[in-house]
This record gives sequence, structure tokens and C-alpha cells, in this order.
Amino acid sequence: MTTTPGSSSICGNGIVERPNAAGQYETCDTVASWCVDCTVASTTPGSTLPGDLTITTPGSSPVKIFDYHLIIGDGVPVFSPNDSVAFRSNVPMYLQNKMATITNNSPIIEGTTVPKLINNKGVGGSILFEDHRTYDASGNLVNIVYNQRIYSSILALFE
Repeated sequence: MTTTPGSSSICGNGIVERPNAAGQYETCDTVASWCVDCTVASTTPGSTLPGDLTITTPGSSPVKIFDYHLIIGDGVPVFSPNDSVAFRSNVPMYLQNKMATITNNSPIIEGTTVPKLINNKGVGGSILFEDHRTYDASGNLVNIVYNQRIYSSILALFE
């Protein structure tokens, strides 16, 4: 349990709080182009990104996520049956309604798209979830008591 003074539980304090004192369910709380008003926003290609997409194929290296899409050249053998695709981040974030897809656009092998909705998944460290609020005799918010959950820096997207 973590107690936060009511006036300190705000977007911009560097702590992901669900919700903060204003009632906002933060999905991130960091200074980065992909975190807008404490919400994970879609990024544009070439911008600073929230993490790496990791493919476990032997000999591969992490590939940066651009607009949450991974584009791989046609005819490139990328996955084997035991591979997994994971999102890696050391910045705490809570992913809600983010679509991850793997698409095969090869003219040789019939194209296939595999979508997966990433919903209510944490990654990258500590996220606080509200337990209860304490008010003074006048009804002013004194503090918020949170349950802290620690999330791994790796979130499997496809296994």
C-alpha cells in the first residue's frame, strides 16, 4: 500500500496512478512525445518511442516500433513456431485498447494478418491502483491509498 497526499496525485508527478486525484486513469506519466497528458498516444515514424519490439528469432535484434507497426520485407523468414513477439519498456505504462498485428504481405505465401487487442496490461515497472480515499471533516481530499503493482519490463504480444 502506498499513500499519496491528495494534492500530489496529479498527472505530471512521474507516477502512473489509476486514478489520480482528478479522477484521470493514467496510462503513462513521463515527459516523452508518446505520452500526452498521461495517456499513451500513437507516435509518428521517426519520433521517440516508448520501447522496443523484440523478436526471439535467433540472430535478430530489437526493432523500433513505428506507429505501433512492424514492417518487414517480403519473403523474409522471420518467425518459427516457438518464437514470441514482445514489447519491452523500462518506463511504466498501462496499455488499454492497443491493437498489435502481425501481417504477412508476401506474394509467395498467402497473406495473413493476426490481430491481438492488448487491453489492461501493465509493463515497465510500478503502477498504482487506487484502494480508497481519505477526506477531512470538511470533505477535502487528504490522501489517496494505492495498491502498488510491479510489472515486468517485457510484455508478450504473440507467443
